[in-house]
Amino acid sequence: YLIVMTLPDFSSFESRTFKNVKTGISFRLNRAVDVKATDKSLNEITAICNEPFVYDFLFRSSLKGSPYDIKMAQSFLSWAAEGWRNRTHYVFFAVSPEGSIAAAVDIKSNEFVGAEIGYWASAKYSGVTTPAVCTLCNIALDAGFKKLVGFCLPQNDRSAEVLRQNHFLDLGISECNGKLYRRFEKVL
Repeated sequence: YLIVMTLPDFSSFESRTFKNVKTGISFRLNRAVDVKATDKSLNEITAICNEPFVYDFLFRSSLKGSPYDIKMAQSFLSWAAEGWRNRTHYVFFAVSPEGSIAAAVDIKSNEFVGAEIGYWASAKYSGVTTPAVCTLCNIALDAGFKKLVGFCLPQNDRSAEVLRQNHFLDLGISECNGKLYRRFEKVL
């Protein structure tokens, strides 16, 4: 028997526009592999990842209180580009009209059913995360994904609300890698 592994198909992907729900300003969702590691992009990623809300929920524990630094931003961009090259994970950046990185959203695997999504956004661009995740869901559907999963810490109500606003079903608390998370799923 010949087993054919199919992978998500992003071959027709073009940058997508969406509007900030609070300001109405248009942003673009671009593939991270198309974002170059410039001083500007690296500094933007580093600054966002050190903002209190993003840092506290995503990095404080793993970094043991040390700041997210430029080398980590470089590593993140390399990892993101590698995912696109190897077709293993897919990171997108929400970019402001001025060309600044406002947020990141990603699909963490190439599993058609149950791929996890993740996201972070700058407080400076409040109102971007929910429509960026909505756009990500539409891109995922177009690429062949059938169901997406989102996790957030039980006390992260803002992240849970992003998922609820995007019609993810709240499945309650579950354990993942020794930590408790709220699990959400969305059939596309």
